[in-house]
Amino acid sequence: MAPLRRLSSFGRMDSIMGQIDSWFFKDEDFAEQVDRFVDEVSFAFQVDNINGGETDKDRRSGWYVFSPDDPDERREDQRSRAHRRRELHLRFVDLFEVELQKLISKKRFSEEQLKEVLQLSREEEVRTGKHFHRWNDATDYLIFLSMAQASFQSKKVATFSLLKFKGKSGRAFEAPFRASVFLRDSIRTRMEEARVAYWRRKELRPLLDKWDLDDVQQLLEVLQEPECPQPDTTARLERKFLVRWGAKLLKEQQEGNGTTGRDVMTVYLGRFVERHSNAEFDHFMRFLHRHVDGLTLSETSRRRRMAWALFHALDDTSKGLLKWNKALRFLQRNPLERFKSDEWDTITSWWAAKIQQDDVDPDPPELMVHNDQVLEVGLEDFVDFIGDLLHDVEFDEYAQIVGGWTALKQNLDL
Repeated sequence: MAPLRRLSSFGRMDSIMGQIDSWFFKDEDFAEQVDRFVDEVSFAFQVDNINGGETDKDRRSGWYVFSPDDPDERREDQRSRAHRRRELHLRFVDLFEVELQKLISKKRFSEEQLKEVLQLSREEEVRTGKHFHRWNDATDYLIFLSMAQASFQSKKVATFSLLKFKGKSGRAFEAPFRASVFLRDSIRTRMEEARVAYWRRKELRPLLDKWDLDDVQQLLEVLQEPECPQPDTTARLERKFLVRWGAKLLKEQQEGNGTTGRDVMTVYLGRFVERHSNAEFDHFMRFLHRHVDGLTLSETSRRRRMAWALFHALDDTSKGLLKWNKALRFLQRNPLERFKSDEWDTITSWWAAKIQQDDVDPDPPELMVHNDQVLEVGLEDFVDFIGDLLHDVEFDEYAQIVGGWTALKQNLDL
């Protein structure tokens, strides 16, 4: 079977992802297998009465931190139980993968194509902000651990209730615990977390562009300011992770060309605010906006910020991309001769070639409308293009031209 990118339509990608979603969330045979398996193995997941289970001192569940200098009997028992739980988790992974393989085989899909579907799905998620499929997280160990421990705990509570209220009529018992319901709810939570993270990154990236930031050290210094709202978390490991990641980015910048890509900084900021509530995130964004708006800008930065504002005025869909030819036609509404001259043709042709060359993974023909390849330009290239186009004009004239374009687009949108 041909690789997915060679299929006649990406509709099949949407179809198989939808069918897997339906199987995962609705198939009762699969749900019953999950219920039976977890019920049978839950005895191995008794919650430790001393520390609450497989939990470190930051209360992050999922692993023990062993010390070779402390080989006491209790620790060895913990180690043995942890290994047993890992073995049971691997059996659950096998169960899940076998059932998934049965489904995709019925749909005449190969494992290679399924892997490509997952990759394309994540790419589409980043591009469109839709769907956020997370059923493949069902084999995550932390989810499995929480599910099995919840199953054990429910049996413990049910046994206690039965003994306490034995023979008493009118006692309302809770519905039996179903591991499949717990699992599906956990995946829905992951989907919602991914959706929130996406839209937060969508807010963070334009702010970095407005900031015109390419120095991760400046970013880290701002995040360390006393006025900066910090993540409301007691997770020491999470804080350590962010510190180590920041140090790594700083080292890579120093050893490289002295800059850090804004996509990378957007991901870092996204992780920084991951534990923020919506109110805390809004507070954090207000802090960053005050910082950026209060900066003293050089003339070059002031020019770039005006071009940034023009880009966002033209970006009707908030995709972070403009249709190149449509943008050029709008710019040519300015009656100045320079926007109809040979120099205009030379500069726009050069930039079109550069943008096309930089697009290392263009949309496949299946996504082109009537095979008319649509060239799209991102913000950084657009800002550089405007700077190149108006490189020879004084600041006041630059402000009049670019500000005029921005005002015209805003008036047209009214």
